[in-house]
Amino acid sequence: MVPHCDSSPRPQPWLLGLAEPIEERLPPERVRAQPSPPPPWVWPRAVAGLGRWVADAVLLLVGLRVGLELLGASGRAAFVAAARWLTAPLIAPFAGALPALTAGGVTVEGDDLLALACALALAWAAHRLHERSAAPRDPWN
Repeated sequence: MVPHCDSSPRPQPWLLGLAEPIEERLPPERVRAQPSPPPPWVWPRAVAGLGRWVADAVLLLVGLRVGLELLGASGRAAFVAAARWLTAPLIAPFAGALPALTAGGVTVEGDDLLALACALALAWAAHRLHERSAAPRDPWN
């Protein structure tokens, strides 16, 4: 008669130098993985990341409009007309704030430059907020 062999893949406790299995030594809350709530800084970071993305998109669109004006792009071209149509709601709050600047046959509206400066400040603030929400801060500093 052949002695019975234990074919379990788990090593025997005496091989590990333990008197009892590891599961019996751990507290009951560590044996089964419990779902933990997300850390408190996850949601503010997600909101800051969304704000950063929106601020970058606004900066890109307004920068495109000002860049096209600086290059003297024709307003009759479909791409330039589409760029102006997309950025019109972004420029509207600054309408009439500054006069148009003309140099060398190129006209740049002052409203667009003011909107670009505000979009740049908004993007900078969004990036700073996103950096500050990257990890929990030390409460003592």
